[in-house]
Parts: sequence; structure tokens; C-alpha cells
Amino acid sequence: MTKVIIFDLDNTLIDWKPEYIKSLEFVLKDYNLDQETILKIDDILNNHTSLDETFNLNKVIDYINTYLNLNLPVKVLTDLSIAQKNNFEKDPKVNEVIEYLASKYDLYVLSNWFTETQKGRLENMGILKYFKDVIGGDKNYYKPDKKAFQIILNKYQPQECIYIGDDLEKDIKPALELGMQAIWKTKVKSSMYQTIENLEELKNIL
Repeated sequence: MTKVIIFDLDNTLIDWKPEYIKSLEFVLKDYNLDQETILKIDDILNNHTSLDETFNLNKVIDYINTYLNLNLPVKVLTDLSIAQKNNFEKDPKVNEVIEYLASKYDLYVLSNWFTETQKGRLENMGILKYFKDVIGGDKNYYKPDKKAFQIILNKYQPQECIYIGDDLEKDIKPALELGMQAIWKTKVKSSMYQTIENLEELKNIL
């Protein structure tokens, strides 16, 4: 019997848009960096999971500074975590789906990004109240490390969990290997995995 649904956040609950780099540009505006350097920093942040097992702010900023020959303070990352709380596009359909699911299941978010950023985005969307917990990479291991999922499995049996995410390698495969059910949010047609293209489909499945 399913008791809990665990969501990835970016490109699952909230579509990530290229224009959200403006948050990084805003945070870096006083450091006199050209656009090419800002794009390189953005690329490093988008691939930060390769740097460590968890989101260690000091290690990330040290890597950025070493790789790009900069001297940025760790405050850049904490400021970015605050600025990104407004990086979302409100979608009433998503709110309806989450409200519906919360009436039937315990809901969690398991993300590789800042916990407080993700909480802030969900709060600004008006749906944070429906989640039992939001767990980011700064408070946990990174997906696809199976230890990242253990924080949920300490409370529930794998067969009681459904994981919903957009990344086959980081979200879906490790969840299935742990004995969870998994739903892949994708436009890819697959005979191997259960898929949806949009969250509204969950109301017909769950």
C-alpha cells in the first residue's frame, strides 16, 4: 500500500527556465565579472553534485575560485539561495495536484539544491504546507547516491513509496533499485518505465 510520494523539485514540480540565471547575475553584480565568467559559474553550479557527496558551500566556492581564478566569498552562494526563492512560475494546476495528493499521501521533496531555497519556492507557490519535509543537498547526500533516499526509508518501507522525478539516472533508477515505485516525468516514450508528461496525469494514476 502506497503511503508516501517523494518529489524531485526542479523540472518536476517547477520547470527550470534559462532566464533564472538572472538571480546569479544579480548576486554577482558587484564583482565586475563578464558574462562568460558568469555562465561558467552557472555551469559549475548546475553540475555541483560531481564535487562532493553533499552540498558543501565552502568546497563549491573553493572550486569556483580555483577553476576560474577568482576570489569570491561563500556569501555569494548563500545570497544566491535567497535570490532563487522567486525562481518559479506559478501554475494553479500544480497546486491542485499537490493539494489532491496531500489528502491521500504523505508528501516529501528530495532535491540536490539548497533546502531553504526549495522551501522558499514552494512557500511562494503556496504549497509548502502540503509537504511533510523538504530535504536538500546541503542537508543530505546527493542523488543518485542511494544514501540520499535513506532519510525517507528510515520512516517508510520502500514498497510504501513512490518517487517522481525527471532524471532517469539520478531519480528513477536508484529509487527502483531500492524497491520503491517510480514515475518518470518526461516526454520520452518508454516501455520500461512508468512515465508522465505533466503532473496533472497523477490525478488519474494515484
